[in-house]
Amino acid sequence: MKPKNIECIIDAHTHLPTNPPKTPKTFLQELSRKGVNGAIILGIPAVKTLLETIDPKHVNKEHEKIKEFLSKYHSNINDFQPDILLMNALKMMTSYGRLCSFNPIGERYKVMAAADLSKDPESLARELEALVKRGFKGFKVISTIFMKHLDNKTVESVFEVAQSHNLPVIVHAGCDPGIWELPGYCKYGDPSRLYKILREHRDVTTIIAHIGSYSYLAPGVFLEETIELVRRFANVYVDTSAVPPQLVGIAAKHVPADKILFGSDYPVINNIELESFIFEVYKQLKNAGFSTREVNKVFWINALNIFGIRC
Repeated sequence: MKPKNIECIIDAHTHLPTNPPKTPKTFLQELSRKGVNGAIILGIPAVKTLLETIDPKHVNKEHEKIKEFLSKYHSNINDFQPDILLMNALKMMTSYGRLCSFNPIGERYKVMAAADLSKDPESLARELEALVKRGFKGFKVISTIFMKHLDNKTVESVFEVAQSHNLPVIVHAGCDPGIWELPGYCKYGDPSRLYKILREHRDVTTIIAHIGSYSYLAPGVFLEETIELVRRFANVYVDTSAVPPQLVGIAAKHVPADKILFGSDYPVINNIELESFIFEVYKQLKNAGFSTREVNKVFWINALNIFGIRC
């Protein structure tokens, strides 16, 4: 059931789960039952081998920096022991589909490929060109898990291919589960490092995921940096995925309705059901003063304009 006056819901940020496995058909039926009329489905790159190269000593060192903070402000301090963080990182990387094979799944759903930032720029560009030919409708950049800043040349190659095909790019911003909650690893999700690339690729529709705020330890971690990018660049948008709804309300006071897309990160939403998340985001937008028309822009009209998804 949708909130009152919402004509349609397009979820601009979802993932196909593989643990337990779901077929695209089952996954889309599940979304439909929860009130979602269309969706962007994002792949996760395979980085298991990259995780195996991480030095546990470095993880321990980063953990030491925040151990006092954890003991003072977090009751579940054991959840942040270095070995647990590494295990959680591996769990996340093996729980969501890479979407290596693309099968058209209707006009209401678009599939975006995750860029493998472990490759050199030229190799990645060739791979992305091949993915475009196979039907992928844009790219996801998640630099944290590759331990690369967002001003990296490899990231720039994603924008170059996207610009040549008039395709959007979704950029993960903020931390990630596991070791990426540690400040030394979370820094790779700082969207302010995108400034130069955005300045040189003003025609690429760029969506900063999670309003730059993804983090369990520090929700809102890069909110200010993200808002600044939205203000500076006409081609930069945000999505609301996987953040406390209160942060959506804060962002809505600084970001116009034309620049916000509803996204959930389903099925990865933390501690809340999708239906409840939809209603909470709706309430936050209304409390921020958004009109019914503006709320509909967030929930589906902006996605229609960017991705061409019709309800």
